Amino acid sequence: MISDGQQSGCREEDTKSVQEVSKCERGKTHADYWAKRVFRPEYRVLGVRRQTECFSVKIQFMGRRELFPLNTASKPEAARKAKKLWASLVANGWDKTLEVFKPGSVFIPPTFRTVGDYIAFLEAHHFYPPQTLYRNLTKFYTALGSMFETDKPRSRFDARRSGLKAWRNKLLAVRLADLTPQKVEEWKNNYLAIRSDNPVRVLRAKHTLDAYIRASKAVFGPKIRKRLADFGVRIPDPIPFANTAFVTRGRSSFRYRSRIDPYRLTNQAIEELLPDRGELLKIFLLALHLGLRRNEIDKLMWSQFDFNSRMLHVEVTEFAQLKTEGSEADIGLEPELAEFFRRAAQHASGIFVIQASCLPRKTNSWDHYRAQAQFTELCCWLRAKGVEAQKPIHVLRKEFGKLITEKLGLFAASLALRHSSPTVTAIYYADDTRPKHTGLGRLIPVDSVGSST
Repeated sequence: MISDGQQSGCREEDTKSVQEVSKCERGKTHADYWAKRVFRPEYRVLGVRRQTECFSVKIQFMGRRELFPLNTASKPEAARKAKKLWASLVANGWDKTLEVFKPGSVFIPPTFRTVGDYIAFLEAHHFYPPQTLYRNLTKFYTALGSMFETDKPRSRFDARRSGLKAWRNKLLAVRLADLTPQKVEEWKNNYLAIRSDNPVRVLRAKHTLDAYIRASKAVFGPKIRKRLADFGVRIPDPIPFANTAFVTRGRSSFRYRSRIDPYRLTNQAIEELLPDRGELLKIFLLALHLGLRRNEIDKLMWSQFDFNSRMLHVEVTEFAQLKTEGSEADIGLEPELAEFFRRAAQHASGIFVIQASCLPRKTNSWDHYRAQAQFTELCCWLRAKGVEAQKPIHVLRKEFGKLITEKLGLFAASLALRHSSPTVTAIYYADDTRPKHTGLGRLIPVDSVGSST
């Protein structure tokens, strides 16, 4: 039996209007709850406040709050989508919900099947400065071409007609799994075997091969792998070139050996270049007497000279990026050198030390030189004077390192060359032509040798 109170309660409930019932607060599993919480985000254009056409919703769950665009201009539809969002969060959690409803916010680690997949990821996420990546990849592509091609098409040198692009696309299709240690060792042995006809050629081949290996190691190096790990990405084992050994043994194979007389060469440069080829003489002096790199010479500005203090400030400018952060330095000038450039500055017609008809050009790959014509002309002049090298201007920088080593020692040479460590100077630059003897020979009585017999 139902009491009077219960009957009256039932009658009261039954007498509520539809409007009163609809005003009751719905739960989060009902679209009406979310209809009050979806909104159009606001933005400003020239100070005028506007709203987006489509609705969005902010949802907080398990201590995390996210904004979800609902991609609809209908409020009822937006409420229904928000309800589905909440149901997915409760059932599946944040990760799966974001994957479905906000895929752009979830990073899915890629899988690298080919060389092209890997290189594209490095480029897209800027793992290297563009020019550094270009230098390493150029050698890496050459190594791949030597490794996987029996015939090398001449079209790979034809960049204008897409021959280079077609050749590289073929290399980018190489599977990472095919870059096995066995394949790399086989390539190294074959590369040296076909150049074994004379010792000089073998030595040069070893140096070239080590350059390819060094660049390839950098493409898959420990620093890159660590940064990939931060993305949740791993290179499949075995990691290409990770344990590949260099061919050349010992530092002496790479160390610079001086074959020029810098004093005689300077006199010849002043006599032959000063009258009508002053730009070549400037390049010569900046390379041999100050140890500047080609790019530093090319974009050197007069404003970097301080003639009162006899200093040259090698620094980053709006036109030039230095090779490394440690390349910035203040270089002292000898009085005669400072006076030479001070007088040249008085007759200068531009902001750059080396006058050239070409303007600086920023590229994301190869190095562009304003004074390429002058560099080429000076290289021809140096070769005619006996500087037989692939990069004669760089030999002048190495000769500068040798002179500082002999005068002040290895550490001073490393600072003057602005190297990252004295090890680099010792391996590649620090030739010391001073006699290596003890001085005890003066104690030997040469005149008396043989007289007792």
